[in-house]
Formats: sequence, structure tokens, C-alpha cells
Amino acid sequence: MKNLSNKILGLSAFLLFFPATPLSASENNDEANTNEPVLVITAQRVQSDLAELPNNSSILTDSEIADISHIHINEALARIPGTWISRGNGQEHLTAIRSPVFTGPGSCGEFLTLEDGIPVRGKGFCNVNQLFDLNTEQAGRIEVVRGTNSALYGSDAIHGLINVLTPSPKDGFLDGSLEIGPNDYWRLKRSLKSHGDHYDFLFNVNLAQDGGYKESSGYDQQKVSLRHQVELGRLLVDTVLNASNLDQETAGFLQQGEDAYKNPLFQRTNQFPEAYRDARSVRLHSKITSAPIDNYSWQLTPYWRTNKMEFLMHFLPGQPIEENGHDSFGIRWQGAIEQDDTTWVFGAESELTDAYLRQYQPNPTDSGSAFLDGVLPQGQHYDYQVDAQSIAIYANWNKQLNQDWSLLVGGRFDYLEYDYDNLMLDGNSRDDGTACGFGGCRYTRPGDRRDSFDDFSMTVSLGYQTSNNLFSYLKLDQGFRVPQATELYRLQNGQLVSEVDSQSARSIEVGLRNMPSENFWEVNLFSMTKSDVIFQNSDREIVTGAKTSHKGIEFSIRRKLSEHWKLQSNIAYAQHRYENNVDLRGIGDVQIKGNDIDTAPELLASAQLIWQLPNQMRAELEWVHIDEYYTNPENTRDYEGHDLLNLRFRYQWNQDWSSVVRLTNLTDELYAERADFAFGNDRYFVGEPRSIFFAIEGHID
Repeated sequence: MKNLSNKILGLSAFLLFFPATPLSASENNDEANTNEPVLVITAQRVQSDLAELPNNSSILTDSEIADISHIHINEALARIPGTWISRGNGQEHLTAIRSPVFTGPGSCGEFLTLEDGIPVRGKGFCNVNQLFDLNTEQAGRIEVVRGTNSALYGSDAIHGLINVLTPSPKDGFLDGSLEIGPNDYWRLKRSLKSHGDHYDFLFNVNLAQDGGYKESSGYDQQKVSLRHQVELGRLLVDTVLNASNLDQETAGFLQQGEDAYKNPLFQRTNQFPEAYRDARSVRLHSKITSAPIDNYSWQLTPYWRTNKMEFLMHFLPGQPIEENGHDSFGIRWQGAIEQDDTTWVFGAESELTDAYLRQYQPNPTDSGSAFLDGVLPQGQHYDYQVDAQSIAIYANWNKQLNQDWSLLVGGRFDYLEYDYDNLMLDGNSRDDGTACGFGGCRYTRPGDRRDSFDDFSMTVSLGYQTSNNLFSYLKLDQGFRVPQATELYRLQNGQLVSEVDSQSARSIEVGLRNMPSENFWEVNLFSMTKSDVIFQNSDREIVTGAKTSHKGIEFSIRRKLSEHWKLQSNIAYAQHRYENNVDLRGIGDVQIKGNDIDTAPELLASAQLIWQLPNQMRAELEWVHIDEYYTNPENTRDYEGHDLLNLRFRYQWNQDWSSVVRLTNLTDELYAERADFAFGNDRYFVGEPRSIFFAIEGHID
């Protein structure tokens, strides 16, 4: 597909042209160029100095989030090495962190999405679009840790995790902004704060409407965040409530042939004008933290979450409607003991979840295929409930061996049990009990059952401080992900039992970073192998047995060029491959061992050239690169990749008010946000043309 030596030469030229720089921590303000430590939370579940962290941890700060002013989360996380949030239509997305873009019923289980350190969805009930539940546009910080971290976070933290942190009421940030753009787009953000002798309170609201670039598309979205902090003697009680609502008309894949996204006749076409998605979520947690006593501190966090979603499955023949949701309650306790050269972090957590899924097809299937029309019946397909309970314990031991060397060892044990209750007829009949032709209906309902999984994960990290500013580390991980409920109970083609076990991963990572100083740089090399990978085979059965490998190198650089100019960039080269032959899509005897996994660009990169006059104006030119990638496992179809340029400009009128102009896709590139090949068709989510957005921001009394 591409010549490896050419890519390595390209990487070398890139790094030579942009002299040294980064820091995974994406600080945009002048404080980033001081010797103040950069503190991160997610990588070790306690506040740690990034300069001495035996792991990778990338940060988007509140100031950088405000400067990006992203409409979709992919605009923000393009600045994280090896990360691609592939944009669907509206607010929909799929995630890739040191990985391909995964699809399928349980693909979201490859990543862990957190809010203030708590998973956004219940264990075993993730959703591929769950990032749109989060108020990332007003986040205090977004931290991304790449690679396996099951020893701290349990299931799903195989390829990486994203932690969106709610801003503190004590932080300084904009009080309000109003933004307008093309296709009847507008967004209003407002923040209110209140302070007392012993408490602080924050209220954030984020309201957005988009008429949609494509026909019969667009969305209305509302997000609210409340945070209250109060001191009660030696305790700090920190309570956060986050809620979101999304009403979206959805434009599906463009399916008009190869490179159809380049044809102006098709770019605004929506072949599924009836498609929609409605999603609602509420999350509440309260962290009770003790002041240290004799080097010991603890934290207790009860939390509750609820979410509901309904959408038209326009991508399936017959276009059924799915309704899903769950309510869950959990509690976490964590302790920490800090001595002169040793830190212990240990904890326990438990969660109860009550979930449901229903799928109903209001109309007969009219696909033009007698087979599909016969096996996809009108009526109810699924109606089930799942009660789940989980418990976990973990511990991390971090030892400073001497002045230069440090050692971290951690382990975690997880237990998860599902109690599944089918509320319909068992088997693959129609909802009235009559049989479908061609051997039975596609949709199969297992009988009531219980399934449980117990898994152990571990990590070992060795760090070495080579000089005052240079730190290197070696990290080994063993991780896992449990089967998601949909992989166990939403079966097809007569499969009555999904006998899959937890998927496992083993990884090694080596990193070297230079910080703190005025110029930062970091490099990470990683290798991961996954076994017992869960997938849906060509008979539409959920099975296990695939093996894959994931290897690559990541660079982050940041450099102050002069008093007013800065450069920051990241680049990641990786190979994601099948390591055995599995019949993924009915390809029979076709050998895919050694093939690239589909939708896995080898090269991801971005760079920002920043010009800033303090307290007056700021301009940023951004380049985002997505490499060519295959769109099928046979590696016979591909997408050519693309390069985008974006320009952001801010002018500070006075101490309180500023104007912002953003130009996206500056060169009016014809591109696809994501390309796919399925059912014999090339399919595309069409990228939007050059667009300009205006905003006014300020502090409001």
C-alpha cells in the first residue's frame, strides 16, 4: 500500500524541519514555558508530576479547549498523538487510540471514556457515540492516556482512555460566548460562579443548534454542568451533576460509488432523510476527600447515572428502531499512603446496573432481495433486560529506588456478572411465534441466563531520570475487556449462546521525554498483541479467536520560536495487523493474516503554528493529516487520505471582551471524514467544505 522506508524518511524530514519540541501536556498559555510542574491525574488515579510519570499522558487545558472552540470532539483530540475521533454525521463518532477505527456491537469496549475519573456508561454497556454525552466544550481539562491501563481502570482500558474533567469553580475562564456559522449554526455558552467562606459553586450551560450541511440533517443539543465544593472540617465534598440532551436528524453514509464524496452532485445528498437519533443522559457523583493524616488520605465517591437513546437503524435493511438505556449506581473508595520514597494507592469499587434494549421494525422489509425480505420480519425483534453487578479491588506500589531509578507495580482483580431476562419468545421466530423462511429469522433471542467473568490485570513500570529534564521509562501491561451485553444477548442467525470470554492484551511501551524547560519533546514506542478478540463472523455469529498486533511510534513536540511565535505538533506512525486467518466477512479461503486492519491509517499528524501578542491578539494555523487506509480486511479497497488546514484568530478588544474568527478546511479540500466498504459498496461520510465561524466572548457581570 505504502512504502515503509518512504514513511520513515518523511517522519525524519518532519522532525528535522520542526526542530525539537513537545510535551504531551498541551499548555497554550505562558505558564507552560515555566519550570512549574505539569500535574496529571488520570495515569495513576492520584495527582502526579508528568515529568516523572512512567506512562504517557496527554493534556488539553481549559485555555486550549477555549482556543480550539470545537464543534465536534474530533477537532480537539486531533492534537493528541495517535488519536483519531472519526466523525460521523452530526455529533456521531467512532474512536481510535493506538488502534484502527473499530465498528460492531461491542467495539466501544476497546476504549474507556471517563468523566472526572468515573466511566460514562455502566460496565458492559458502552456506546460508540458516548463522547457526545460529555460537555467537552466547557471542560476544565481533557486527559488522554494511550495504551493498556486495565491494572488501574479494569475492563475497556485496552487501547486507551479519555478523561474529561469538569472545571473547578476556582478556575478562571470565560463567562459567556455566542457563536454563529454556516447552515444556521449557533452556539451559546454561559458560566456562573458563586463563592462563600467555605464553598464554591459553578454552573455551565452549553446550547447548540446546527441545520446540517447535508439534506435533512442537523441537531439541537443542550449540556449542563453544575459543581459544588464545600469544606466540612477535614473533609472536602466535591459534587458534580452533568446532563445532556441530543435531538438529531441523521445523514448516513453516501453510497454512490467510489470517490463519490468528490462529486458536487452528491455532497449534500442524504439517502436516509428519515433517520434520527435522540439521546439523553444524567450523571451525578460526590467525591468526599479527607485531608492527609500521618501521610494517609482517602476518598469515597458514590455516583449515579442514567441514559436513554432511541434511533432509526437506517444502515440495516428494514430500518428497525432501537431503544436502549440503563440506570446504574456505584461507589468507589480509594486510599493513599505517601512516605519519603514510597507511595501506595489502593482501592475498591462496586456497581449495580439495570439495563434494557428493544428493537422494533414498524414496516415490512422492502430491499429488493427475497432472502432479506424473508429473514428480516416486521414487528418486535428484541426486548430484554440485563441486571449487572461488578466488584473490583486494585493496588499500586510506587518506589523511588534511588536518586535516578523508580519502580511501579500494580494489579487489579475484576468480577462482573450479568443476569439476562428475555421478555419475548426465545429463538429466531417472528414476534408472533411463526417461522421466517430461508431457515429462520435473522434476529435470535437467547433464553434467560446468567454469565460471569473474573479477570486479573497487572502493570510494571521502570523509570529513569537521566538528567534534570530528561526522563525515560519502560512499561509492561496485561489488560482485558469483558464481552459487552450486546455481544452476549443480541444474537443473529440462530446462535442461541454466545460462548465468548474476556479479550486479553499484552503490551510494552518505552518512552523518553524532556521537561520542564522552555521547549518540550516526547517520544513513545509501543507494541501490543491482542488474543481472543471478539468479532462477528460471516455467519453473523459473535465468536472469539482473532489475534491482532498494534505497533508504532509517537512524537510530540513544542517549541517557542521567538517572543511571539510558537510551534507545536504531534505525529504517530503505527501498523495494525491481523495475526491469524479469521472469516470476518465471508471471505472464505482468502488469507488475511498479515493484512492491515481496515480503517487504520498508518500515519496521523497535526501541527499548530501560533502567533500571539499578549493581551491583544492570537492567530493559529493548524494542519491535520489522515493517511491513506484500507477499507476492507482483504486490503483491496482503500481511501486516499487527506490534509486539512484550519485558521483561528482571536482579537482582545479590552480586558473583558474578544472576537473570534475560525476558518475550517481553509483550502476547501474534498475529503471524507470516514470511508468504509460494506455490502459491496464504497461508503463515505462526506467532509464539510470551507466554513467560517464568528464568535464574541467575554466576562459578563
